[in-house]
Amino acid sequence: MSHLELHGIAKRYGSVTALDGVDLAVAGGTLLAVLGPSGCGKTTLLRCVAGFERLDAGEVSVDGRAVAGPGLHLPPERRQIVTVPQEGALFPHLSVRRNIEYGLTRAERRTDRVAEVLALVGLTGYGDRMPHHLSGGQQQRVAVARAMAPRPSLILLDEPFSALDAGLRADLRRDVRAALQADHATGILVTHDQSEALSIADQVAVMRDGRVLQCAPAAEVYRKPADPWVAAFVGEALFLPARSTPQTATVSTALGPVQVDTLPPGDGDLVIMARPEQIRVTSAPAAVSATVVGHDFHGHDATLSLRLDDGTQVTARVPGHALPETTVVGLYVEGVCRAYHDHDRAHRPNLVTA
Repeated sequence: MSHLELHGIAKRYGSVTALDGVDLAVAGGTLLAVLGPSGCGKTTLLRCVAGFERLDAGEVSVDGRAVAGPGLHLPPERRQIVTVPQEGALFPHLSVRRNIEYGLTRAERRTDRVAEVLALVGLTGYGDRMPHHLSGGQQQRVAVARAMAPRPSLILLDEPFSALDAGLRADLRRDVRAALQADHATGILVTHDQSEALSIADQVAVMRDGRVLQCAPAAEVYRKPADPWVAAFVGEALFLPARSTPQTATVSTALGPVQVDTLPPGDGDLVIMARPEQIRVTSAPAAVSATVVGHDFHGHDATLSLRLDDGTQVTARVPGHALPETTVVGLYVEGVCRAYHDHDRAHRPNLVTA
């Protein structure tokens, strides 16, 4: 049995359906990232798990104990679940130590638990400081330490890094992830930041319109997205019309033959999804000819805008030191791509066509 299990949970606000039959399972000691655009239901999901909202349908179980379901709604304080909000919400009149002690029993306060969690979040020696003497990142570290201190069944993180600048955010999320792992804590992180979800979570659940479209390890969500919308949401994606080759795992595209992991069942036109880093730039004569029409330089890498001879527009990602010296280059697709039926153009705004 998983540490947290959600079965068919639903939540409505009048005529608006915020959650529409969500099923999820989170193993103990792991971190699940719930990823989706604004308004998809991810914060409502967190609030329902925490007990701040009553379910309209479905069940929530934590460590085998039902906390919400038909005729059942345990209040937040009885669920052994702690939430870290977007801004740490520390008590401004209490020191760091006393903020962390707030959720501990008297007996626990006499142990070294406060020093232990401060060490886990990289704030050893900060116990006597006041919140206004800390940076924003340090305050968030204290908020995480306070959540971890009583060893709750589940820690919910509601976009806790969103108010920080990019460099600090990357460092903090790595340290928080390491702290949760070291303490064997189970957590759910709500975010709309794709790189954040993919970089620190054991599993990523992608949501849209109150539903979970895919829940899988980060690498699988990125390499084998469940549908074209998920593919485009979790990272840059290039979609190319394709024709299947009988009895092979290769399809024909404007960029030449492309290997796919599986062909979708049934008949219909195909489209393949490739990531920009799979579009290789080469001088080999056998490659498909393309013209470089622009590039965005990012230092460690660069994004090339290219046009094939037939007018197809494609994007390639190359190392920053490997910008092509000529405007005419060769292209080919490296690695295995994902194939879909070409049913819904509306969910693929960046479909390229000849």
